[in-house]
Amino acid sequence: MSNRIPQMASYEECAYCIWHPETATEETYRRLARKYPQLRYQVGRACAIAGYKKLYSELDLLSDISIAEEVRESGSADISGSADIYRMIIAQSPFYKVLDDYTRTVNLDDPKEVTGINCDTAVRSSLDIKQPLTDLTLPLTGDLFFDDEEPRPIYTSGFRQQMFNITEDQSIDDHETKDTRQFNDHTSLLYSPLPKHLPNVKKNLLINAAASEGNVDRYCRLRRPFGKMGGSHEIPALVRGVYHHPFFAKWCSLQPEFLKCEEIQNAITARYIMSNDVSRVTAETDVCQIWYPSWASSDTYREVLRRAPVTMRDTIARAAIVTDHYSLFDAADPDPSNIYIGIEASESPNPYYYQAPRTKAEDQEKIFMDERASEFSRLNVSTTRSIRMSRDTRARKNIQDMEGGNRGRNCCSTLYEGTNFGLEPIEQSVITSDEVKYHERFKNVDWFDPTALYPDCDPWDGNEIEPDPEWLKDL
Repeated sequence: MSNRIPQMASYEECAYCIWHPETATEETYRRLARKYPQLRYQVGRACAIAGYKKLYSELDLLSDISIAEEVRESGSADISGSADIYRMIIAQSPFYKVLDDYTRTVNLDDPKEVTGINCDTAVRSSLDIKQPLTDLTLPLTGDLFFDDEEPRPIYTSGFRQQMFNITEDQSIDDHETKDTRQFNDHTSLLYSPLPKHLPNVKKNLLINAAASEGNVDRYCRLRRPFGKMGGSHEIPALVRGVYHHPFFAKWCSLQPEFLKCEEIQNAITARYIMSNDVSRVTAETDVCQIWYPSWASSDTYREVLRRAPVTMRDTIARAAIVTDHYSLFDAADPDPSNIYIGIEASESPNPYYYQAPRTKAEDQEKIFMDERASEFSRLNVSTTRSIRMSRDTRARKNIQDMEGGNRGRNCCSTLYEGTNFGLEPIEQSVITSDEVKYHERFKNVDWFDPTALYPDCDPWDGNEIEPDPEWLKDL
């Protein structure tokens, strides 16, 4: 970028990004490509930004889709040479992913063939968004967390991990620069076939929707490398897809990147059990929920109990309550002090599952499970009955910044992991007419509630709904 060609023992010594914060001259890039031909795709991307059409043509590159997206989204399309380069790439087929901005790698030997632009590029405009380095220690340390006389510091990275890091500095600067980029509306993509070239959208919601619906084709097209800033909804969406879609569970079981994710592996095991396959069950298996959204046969539950008599007995007992199998419940012989079984039993129409463990608790001089269940526990434990209860009827008018619908439970804490992620509020926003969403009654708030307009439900007296107070918005 300073118009000097470095001396390098190998091209790996060169930075991945050679076009930010500024581009070099065309002749500098030409000499760089001649000396280090392995860098020709980075040179091609720099040419697309700067409009060096002649040099780009000389490089004889495959139609790398990241170069096309770079031109389209960075504003370079207004430059004559850049626009020509963009048209050259889009006119070529097939398209390839040679430059990988997620991993900062260049695949020259076996580039991946792709459908088209997929919003997987750290375009130049995104590199101008900066974050400051914060304190490396948390302010609250000491007696709150430790019993030691001397408090120990709790260290943090001091910055937010970025999805892309092609400049290799995590976008750290001495000040913060806001993200002012404009994105296209992705609402129609939730219910329409994906185009060959994705428009410039925030695609996390599209990814999570595909995962939760078990749509392998859409998920494979849209997905990022697992763990690459998929957001807080990434794993819950995958878990829901696995629980509700056996074919998706099978596909996930074959993906090496999911092997170290306990939540996904447990969900796959649970889905297999509900599909009457116990091949994944061992003596150490400890899966909390194996009866929703579908039941396995009682014989399958008995086989799970035989294979994992210690770790799965309470789970099998809950399954017996839900499916109403006396003998299976007795065979599981659950701990009578387990509050989850107590809450599930208290909601069963069959009193046996409540009375039997109560008698057992008295015989063993244990505290009966129902007596340990506080009101807080009851409100925060999902049961078969509660999971089928109606949800909040409010939804956001604008879903552009949403990545999914969280039902208020962390994927690691709820026993119904597959229900942690929900698209209901987003689905409601997508299908509801503008006449309802932007009704006079909701003009002061960013949400709407169709039930507020029903004649027999809270009749409207002409007064609009007041916005939530600031303190409530922060909760």
